[in-house]
Formats: sequence, structure tokens, C-alpha cells
Amino acid sequence: MLFCAAWIRRDRHRHLGTVNTKCRFFAEALELDNVTFKTVDAGGFDVGRFDIAYSFDVVEHIPWEHHETFLKGVYKNLKPGGVFYIRAPHSYNIRQYVAGHIGLPTYEELMQAAENTGYKAQVLLGHTGKASPVNYAVALERMIYRVAPNEYWRYTFLKYFSLANVVLKLTK
Repeated sequence: MLFCAAWIRRDRHRHLGTVNTKCRFFAEALELDNVTFKTVDAGGFDVGRFDIAYSFDVVEHIPWEHHETFLKGVYKNLKPGGVFYIRAPHSYNIRQYVAGHIGLPTYEELMQAAENTGYKAQVLLGHTGKASPVNYAVALERMIYRVAPNEYWRYTFLKYFSLANVVLKLTK
């Protein structure tokens, strides 16, 4: 069973996004069939119900002090061995200045929060789905921060190394 978290933005006049669109795209990419889509509160599930969870551009809208709470909420809803795929713009990403991005992570910060919650964290390269067992992202992130003279160059280097977004595979 798949749990998909997606950020829904609404204004006074129209609905600007849907959970189902992002979740359908993810289900199709994983070649999942027999999938039912519902919009629900993540806290209302039975413990250990899901095989896969997916969060696409959600965590950056959650204040820092609630990141571990968010990760724990998904963790408790995963079956043993379940996987949580999470993506957010990197803290050094140019999109850090977008209104509503109040909790942009770095690889180091998000991996630490995930490990504190009990996950085994692996770096994914962009959307290629290639996982790395080696945590090279934190070392690159630190090096880029030291050598890049400003945010533009930090973003450029991160993009070059496919790290402009924090993309992790978290296993329970």
C-alpha cells in the first residue's frame, strides 16, 4: 500500500494543485497497479499499514521544529521494511526564497533527522532512482559551502552534482 504526501496550495479563487496528480505520477513511475487515491489526514491510519510512502516538495513547508515529528508520523505508518521516498529543494537551492519555504533542509540535516527517527537513509540522485550506499552528499555539501562565493554558485555546483534537491530513500 502506498502513502503519498503532497503539498496542496490554495488561494481565494482556485485550487492550485492536487495530491492525486503527484501521487498518480509516482505510482506510474513505480509501475504500480490497482492503486486507489484518497485525500486523508496522515494521522488517521492504522500503524504499520503502508509499504511505500512518498513526499514530494512537502517538508520544506514544515517548520524545522516539526521535521522529526513529520518523519515519525510516516515511520509509524510504514510496515517493517517499508520505504519512504522524500524530496525537497536543498537549503542552498535558489528556490529557498519562495514564500512558504520555511523548513528547507540540507542532506546532512534531513539525514540526521531521519536517522534520529529510526530510518536507514540513502541518497538518491535527482529523479534517476539510483541510490548510493555511501553518504557522499554531506561531504560535497560541506565542500560546496566552503568554496562557492554566493548562493548562485552553491546552487550551480549542487545542480551539477545532481544535488539541487534533497532526495532520500528512507527504509524502516
